[in-house]
Amino acid sequence: MKFNSRYSVFKNTKNRIINLSTALVLAVTSMSGAAPLFFSQNALAAGVGAVPAYSTVPATMPGSFVSLGYQATQTSELGDYIQLGGTGTRIADSVDVSLTNWACENDATRLSTEACLTSDGSTYSHPVTLNLYNVDNSGTTPAVGSLIKSVTKSVAVPYRPSYDPTNCAASDPATNAPFGGKWYDSVTGTCTNGKAFTTSFDLSSYELTLPNDVIATVAFSTAGDGPFDSLNVSLASTGPTVGVDVDDNALFWNTSFAPNYTDGGAAGVGTLRQDDNWAPYTPVMQVNVLPVPSTVYVDANYTVSSDGSHIFGYDAFSTVQDGVNAVAAGGTVSVAAGTYTGAINVTKPASIVGAGVASTIFNITSNTTYGQGVSVNGQNGVTISNMTFNAPVGTPVSYAFQAYQSSNVTLTNLVFNGPGKSTTPRFGGVDFNSVNGVTINNVTSRNFSKNGFSFTSRYAVSDQLTQNVSLTGITADNNNWAGVAFYTVGNDHSPTSIGGTGDINGVSFNGANTVTNNTKGIEVVGDSDANIAASAIPRWGVTGVGTSVVSLAGVTFTGNSQDVVSKQKYSLYQPSATPGAVEVTIPAGTTVTATGGTWDGVINAPVVQSVDSVTIPGLSGYTTTPVMVIEVGSDTVSLTFDKAVQLVFPGQAGKQVGFFKNGVFTEIANDCSQYLPSLDANLPAGGDCKTTDGSGNLVVWTKHFTTFATFTRTAIPASTSSSSTTKKTTVAASASSPASAAVENVASVLGISSGVAGDATKTPATTNKSNQKTDDSSAFLILGWYWLLVLAVAGILGYAFLARRADRA
Repeated sequence: MKFNSRYSVFKNTKNRIINLSTALVLAVTSMSGAAPLFFSQNALAAGVGAVPAYSTVPATMPGSFVSLGYQATQTSELGDYIQLGGTGTRIADSVDVSLTNWACENDATRLSTEACLTSDGSTYSHPVTLNLYNVDNSGTTPAVGSLIKSVTKSVAVPYRPSYDPTNCAASDPATNAPFGGKWYDSVTGTCTNGKAFTTSFDLSSYELTLPNDVIATVAFSTAGDGPFDSLNVSLASTGPTVGVDVDDNALFWNTSFAPNYTDGGAAGVGTLRQDDNWAPYTPVMQVNVLPVPSTVYVDANYTVSSDGSHIFGYDAFSTVQDGVNAVAAGGTVSVAAGTYTGAINVTKPASIVGAGVASTIFNITSNTTYGQGVSVNGQNGVTISNMTFNAPVGTPVSYAFQAYQSSNVTLTNLVFNGPGKSTTPRFGGVDFNSVNGVTINNVTSRNFSKNGFSFTSRYAVSDQLTQNVSLTGITADNNNWAGVAFYTVGNDHSPTSIGGTGDINGVSFNGANTVTNNTKGIEVVGDSDANIAASAIPRWGVTGVGTSVVSLAGVTFTGNSQDVVSKQKYSLYQPSATPGAVEVTIPAGTTVTATGGTWDGVINAPVVQSVDSVTIPGLSGYTTTPVMVIEVGSDTVSLTFDKAVQLVFPGQAGKQVGFFKNGVFTEIANDCSQYLPSLDANLPAGGDCKTTDGSGNLVVWTKHFTTFATFTRTAIPASTSSSSTTKKTTVAASASSPASAAVENVASVLGISSGVAGDATKTPATTNKSNQKTDDSSAFLILGWYWLLVLAVAGILGYAFLARRADRA
């Protein structure tokens, strides 16, 4: 008799056992004989550039699998309910399926006891269909939903290898009838009957977007006689390495033999439906999708599925948010010229690049969770460039842009437009909160009812600090609060308040920056008490790169109500190293009187000068050494106050102190205790006194501003010299900030009634230091007349003052 090899694995309906591939299985009987599963090198591979979204394919494939024979079990379709892995839009590339063939090339003519003979590379063709279905979960049991895609291809099925008498003598044709003897699988080191192979279904031309859940099946016919009667679907006995087998005990099966179903066909026969008791087996299958794109393209005019070079829904989108969602981490969202609406929530490291501020326009019409037009939360490495963002009136947002608890955020070539200074609800332009690494280049933030740019050290104590802020070519224009604001503490000055605690370090203004028409140009809100208590010691402040002074030399201030406002004693504009920053406190309600010129309402914060810039008159028998020199007040006029103003010189307790006025140095010798209980009432107009605060600091109370200096006098041993000398030394950490770097409109900020209107455009004059010193001949002449006067009054001793003109009155 001739033998048509209708043998396969059979699911016994009584014990629900799947027999292994080495068993002889006919339509009505089954025999078991297991061989261990090993893997070979011909693993299923995704198409070029594709990645698996679901795979039960082992890393190394065996020569044969456990398999289900369609002819023997009267099956027409078998598959599984799977859940695809990965992120982003899944565009189908291909599906790889493993089939196992038991047919020999000579089956049509050989007797059942004759040896299987197959020539190398011989195949036969048979149509096989891949079906992808949606899942219908409307009932209690998952069911087949609508068809997503069906692809049929003619598969070149390789015949199984010939009988191997050398390695498989124990399984000779007679013993192994009717299969013709086994072949030797060198990968597993075993003898076997079936031969596994892979066929791939190409889906790349369909631009097919796959849902998360899919029922994937393999279907083919075994009607009639032919080698396809021995074609099986390979089954894996381990779970997927990518994706999820939703129910590892169930498969979707279409068989016309009712007893094959677990329920005996009660729910239907010859229909594709869920059937259980299949654990641990599932088809050997891999679903491959296009990789998450590293570059996506956004165009407001994209409406078709493809433009020939991009796939809509994969790497082409009509909204920026869809592009951000689809792009790979670290990738680029390229936004074409056009007008876009909505909000953007950047949820991964990425670059969003527009076509230019005049071409790519984003209108903020909706808000993210916390009301930002653009939100970056918890990301490291986000860049946004070449776009304009508009916030129309009434937009319910808190900021046009905000980055929180992130690192390395860069904004380049952007414009943020608010609806105006006075609009409500109030919101701000560009806000960084708890961000380490901020780079802003050529960015404009204008017309916001909060700040144009704001930087908060941290929102909560547990957050990281805002550090390393580089501002280059920024423009802050027409903002209601401040053009640029720095917050190192909350409004109530408590460590747990919003605004957090801690320094903002590494701040630099580079290139040409413009701050115009804001209520406050640059504002610093830091940690200090709103009183004159000696215990008001600052804890947190703002410093430049390497804890240096933050230089505002490149900032142009025009038309601001106030240029630079520092609501803290630790000034943004002073060096933080020894000798430290001089603290200035002007009581609220102080009246400031300017004489000698027209005052613009600006008071320069203290600027530490080199000790070589002044000469303090010596005293006979002593060496006089300047220690700290500071300028404070105005470059052009003399300022006096009706209330006592406090100057705190850090670490200078025990030093002498004095001031220069009209080229004459006057030592402050009066102790403040003699003017108590009210310094305001008892300290003379234009007067001064000194004390210490118990913390090693020298405190001067004054009713005028000029150049102040602390110094020491050391007695000279009699054997050395009896003449008067002056020693000049340089404080290593002393530095000068530009005159425009630290200004404050006291009348507006502190509620002072000066009666002088501030000029809208403040251009501080440059101090002329050339007249600071007199020539030596004048000095000695004055000193000579002085000693003649001393001798004339019977040896009365006095102090000699060498008048050298100060750098300003």
